[in-house]
Amino acid sequence: MPTPIYMSINDGSVQGSVDIAGREGTVEIIEMDHNVHIPTDIHSGRSSGVRQHGRMTVRAAIDKATPYLYKAVTEGETYDTVKFSFFQIDDTGTEVEYYTILIERVKVAEVKLDVPNVKNVEKEHYPHMVEYSFVYGKITWTWNDGTLEHTDDWVAAR
Repeated sequence: MPTPIYMSINDGSVQGSVDIAGREGTVEIIEMDHNVHIPTDIHSGRSSGVRQHGRMTVRAAIDKATPYLYKAVTEGETYDTVKFSFFQIDDTGTEVEYYTILIERVKVAEVKLDVPNVKNVEKEHYPHMVEYSFVYGKITWTWNDGTLEHTDDWVAAR
C-alpha cells in the first residue's frame, strides 16, 4: 500500500491538520492524478503541438485547509508555490522523503466535495473528502537521492 503524500502551500496562513513531527501544518493527500502529454499525429507519430499539462488533482479528507482553498478558488488567489512530498520506507524501516513535485504560480481551479454514500457499509471507514484541482505556470519534479530533477516553465524561452 502506498504511503500518503503531504501537501504544503507557501502561504503561511494555509495550514493543514497534519501533526506528524516534521510535517506539521501540511495536508495529507490520499490520492493524486496528473498528466502531461504532447499531441501527436496518429498516423505518423510526429508531434502535432506543444506539451500540455493537465490539472494537478488531489484528494484529501476535509481539514482546516479546506476553507482557505475554497477562498482561493472563489477569489482567484494565486499561490507562489505548492509542494507535494512523497515518502517511502527505506531498508532500515524509516520513512524518508524520496520525491517531490513543486508547482509555482498556482491557482486553485476547482474544489469538489466528495462525501461517500453513508449507507454503503463498504465505505463506512471513508472520511468526508474533498478534491482540489490546481493549474500552474511552472513545475519541478525532483528525485531527492542525487537531486535529479526536471523543470518545465512555459513562460521561459525554449
